[in-house]
Amino acid sequence: MKGYFAQSYSDKDTCASVKNNPSNSNVLRGYGYTKSSEGTRIEEVFNIGQFETQDTTKEWTCNAERISREPNVWPGTTATFDGEWFHSVMKRGFDVRMKLSKLVIEALGKIIDSPDFAKMFGDSEFTSFYLKKYTERNGRENKSIYASDSGYKMVTEDGKDLSIPSHVDTTITLLSHT
Repeated sequence: MKGYFAQSYSDKDTCASVKNNPSNSNVLRGYGYTKSSEGTRIEEVFNIGQFETQDTTKEWTCNAERISREPNVWPGTTATFDGEWFHSVMKRGFDVRMKLSKLVIEALGKIIDSPDFAKMFGDSEFTSFYLKKYTERNGRENKSIYASDSGYKMVTEDGKDLSIPSHVDTTITLLSHT
């Protein structure tokens, strides 16, 4: 996965969301980033969901439903990055996580004796898998990101920030040292 983030910004920007690349139309899926007040990309993400295509015949109940069912956007293969391999590994990993999460939901339904519980999660439309990369930085780069009274601190002994506050609904975060 490090190979994806090791690419140049211009290569990653080819599948960036419209927020980061106005020439693209994807809103949620693909590459995105957060910049520090100094303009440094301090958090990079790659987002995938369960859909490879979008149903163009469906009438959406709201824009959020359309966006949540947006098809995945995949990077191409370059001289230094195998986009096909990345797509295959990420999609297989996502599918395994979806199967596991559905099994957990079914088990919870049995535990609470509710046969209809799993039906509430039928389409899983708000399901995403994010790869995240946090860039090493110092406190001055976090201006306007942290509220001074938030009490949020996740720093090393030598003062390097380890992450930035993100969605509070994130279930699992995997950290690896490279």
